[in-house]
Amino acid sequence: MLTGAAEDDELVDAVRVGAVGYIVTDVASTRLPEAINAVLRGEVAIPRLLVGVLADRLRERLGRRQLALRDRPGVELTTREWEVLDFMCDGLSTREIAGRLLISEITVRRHISAVMKKLHVASRREAVKLLASA
Repeated sequence: MLTGAAEDDELVDAVRVGAVGYIVTDVASTRLPEAINAVLRGEVAIPRLLVGVLADRLRERLGRRQLALRDRPGVELTTREWEVLDFMCDGLSTREIAGRLLISEITVRRHISAVMKKLHVASRREAVKLLASA
């Protein structure tokens, strides 16, 4: 992903939906081809300063997930269900989640239903509240 400014949330969202490169347009002209080639070789291209941000966010999300499910043994959400739930916690609508994940709104609704069923909650709000309270 080539972007005009380094934004923490944008980086996290980009990686969440599959980006393996995050390059800011002010990158040195010699570094841009290197970064593109690295991505083409299957490597990750993220500025060092932002790697720490990404690691912090990952630790935060994993910790929050573990706390949220500590009283619900046996509950396991799929990777996609966690992504949908994370976006719900960020306040995104079904349409916005679908756009971010490049899936249909119907598929998002199915994931939301699966999350609610697995967490034994009656609404999106309850699911978000459960994760937020952790």
